[in-house]
Amino acid sequence: MLEESVEVCFDEMLDLFMPGENPGDVPFAKLFNNVPQVEGTEADIYSALIDAINRSDILQGYILTLHGASGDTQPDTIDGGMYATDSATNSNKPADWSTIELSFVCKVDDDANHGQPPSNEHIIGLERSLSHGTLVFDRQHRTHHYTIVIFGTLTRVVRLDRTGVIFTEKFDYTEEPAKLARFLWRFSRLSAIQRGHDPTAFRVLPGTLDYDLMVACAATRRPTGDYARVLFQESLADDWPWWRITVEDADGRRDFLVGKPTFIASGLVGRGTRGYLALDPCDPDHPIVFLKDCWRIVHERMQTEGAILSYLNGCGVTGSPTRLYDGDVGGQETVSQDVWKAKRVGEECRLKHYKHYRLVVKEVGIPLHKFETGQQLVFIFIDCLEALESAYLKAGVIHRDISSGNLLMLAREQDGNTVYEGLLTDWELSERIDYTSEAPRQRDRMVCPIVSALGQYLLTPLQGTWQFMSVNALNNPDKPVSIPDELESFFHALLWFAIRWLPHNCNDVGKFMLEYFDAGCTEDNKEYTCGAVKENAMNSSKGLRTNSSTPLRFLRQSLPKQTSEGPSTRLSTSSELSNSGEASASAVKAPKWPQADLHPIDAVFTGLLDWFHAAYQLANHRELEPTIIPTPQESLNEVQAARFKKFQLLLAQDSQPWSTALDPTPQQTRAALEVRAKKLESHKEMLKFLYSRVLIPNVWPEKGDKLPDQLARNSNPKKALRTSQ
Repeated sequence: MLEESVEVCFDEMLDLFMPGENPGDVPFAKLFNNVPQVEGTEADIYSALIDAINRSDILQGYILTLHGASGDTQPDTIDGGMYATDSATNSNKPADWSTIELSFVCKVDDDANHGQPPSNEHIIGLERSLSHGTLVFDRQHRTHHYTIVIFGTLTRVVRLDRTGVIFTEKFDYTEEPAKLARFLWRFSRLSAIQRGHDPTAFRVLPGTLDYDLMVACAATRRPTGDYARVLFQESLADDWPWWRITVEDADGRRDFLVGKPTFIASGLVGRGTRGYLALDPCDPDHPIVFLKDCWRIVHERMQTEGAILSYLNGCGVTGSPTRLYDGDVGGQETVSQDVWKAKRVGEECRLKHYKHYRLVVKEVGIPLHKFETGQQLVFIFIDCLEALESAYLKAGVIHRDISSGNLLMLAREQDGNTVYEGLLTDWELSERIDYTSEAPRQRDRMVCPIVSALGQYLLTPLQGTWQFMSVNALNNPDKPVSIPDELESFFHALLWFAIRWLPHNCNDVGKFMLEYFDAGCTEDNKEYTCGAVKENAMNSSKGLRTNSSTPLRFLRQSLPKQTSEGPSTRLSTSSELSNSGEASASAVKAPKWPQADLHPIDAVFTGLLDWFHAAYQLANHRELEPTIIPTPQESLNEVQAARFKKFQLLLAQDSQPWSTALDPTPQQTRAALEVRAKKLESHKEMLKFLYSRVLIPNVWPEKGDKLPDQLARNSNPKKALRTSQ
């Protein structure tokens, strides 16, 4: 996170972001004299600090409160927030992240840094600030948010936006009480926009016309199955704020009414995508559409997603969303990158420049994890793969960000029945084919977390979504994404759904997903490459494995929970893999499964893996120089001449001439690999393969093969990885 943060002096923070007058002659020197620093508990100390501020004349229209313990707080911190006086939560109650104006974090033990050097105390503060900021950005519509971090008496002011963190030098509030007082004085007198609120988003409260319209439209069903309205009703959660949001389209402003997002991207730094089921109050029919709220990267070669969809729609690309409205939001953009550049002149800035952006499309997709059978899952993947091919052939566009969240189901009525088709979404990182061939791949997007050896989540500036990127793309980030990369991403996405919702022989899904999808390898804790388990699956002839000895197999029925005498399905750690990525030769031989017990999707993974394995074998193949057979030379001494005679005797024992090429891949084997690898050069071969498998009669279960999510809700990948180290 340090690479996404920059330190400034206290006065610089105020000059940059806190316009206004200082409090004048208000006495601050003795403001915190009654705050105990030696006796009393941490809660007593910080409660007294809050009381001292509230009793003063510093705040105008606001009050500070301490929060009670909740699932959002850390056990070693005390936190609180600033609220408008008429909406303040009572002390010792959970935080209201929908109305909080400013948050603060108090570390209860300034010396307890979990073994980290004292100089790293600001790292802990930044992590806590990010955690709180994420909760605020999830529920509110914000351009930025402020947090006060206190370690004992040492204090920092932190400003968060979607590209990074700006924080002040630390100061002691007991020795310099005027600093904390000046910040709070100015902050409480800022406008809503200056405090970070988005003026194009308005709360919808009970008793208003918008509120009544949302409730009425959600309850009004159409004659045929209107799943979009059902989903919209589900989004009207009582514990989440509802909003009227403006989209600033080129043809004019248009408002939409939304409830709880159906999707929220994890983390604060990055694109911050939220997806909403939105009601169009301007249309007399009040249709339900999909609204995407995000922060797009500003780059000369990157178009808006709305422009891309308009192009795809105009080219007749099937299986992609229909653009209705889109536009940047009120000139809102991140500024942390500018401050970083000003403070670190001459250094390469890895902070990205983002602009707030909204897009509305006609289709309301259903998350693919709601598929009903394994056969339906494969059919949806076929539809999305056909959309990918359609974009490539009709528009010359490659998607470059295939992931589980971008593959949706679209319901439609046919002869009185509801049928489902695939919808491929999230085209903002797509590129024209002629662009990808002209320049190296742009490393513009901060994507999914990579788990380091310490179990911390980091961000890496690669394009695409980490969990689903091909081994080649992860290991060669500057190479353009190609068709084989996209097809491999489809494979990883299909595996992501299958391992969670279909029967198999892996009894630790959380560990498998951590090692296969999330993990990465690094030598400097900055640049990451593909994790060992995913790379081994693609490169090794042994394919997918639950651990070093057991192949991963998908079954028709789920297995009973294994006893301690049963075969282990623990994933192998990197130390249990040889240098080539192969499992240890000492592994116990795994039992073979009868074909009748295997789920038909097992053959899908086996067949596709054979293609990817062939492609990576060829990619990793190295031509060796032919070995030259030596001839007798007069210059040989007596010892060398004796060794040469031994060599001649060995050659004489061969029944056929000795091959002089030490090529590890014989010509006939290489030809077979090329045939299989060539299938990945276009979408057609994978489509043919999937159709041939999914259309086999009387093989795929008609129902009952989908299980409840096998990834435990309390799964903790950080803890799991630390345990495996």
